[in-house]
Amino acid sequence: MARLCGKIRAKTALLRWKVKKAFDLLLTFSEHEEEAAAGASVFVSGMLR
Repeated sequence: MARLCGKIRAKTALLRWKVKKAFDLLLTFSEHEEEAAAGASVFVSGMLR
């Protein structure tokens, strides 16, 4: 059970890192937080499928 929790934590941390990188990249190009957040949400929803 502990091993499974560790794997879930690792996947969650990786997903958080990818979302942060996507948001930062989109924010760099758009300079508007709302646009970057929308772009990051589209990226993440595609990644989760």
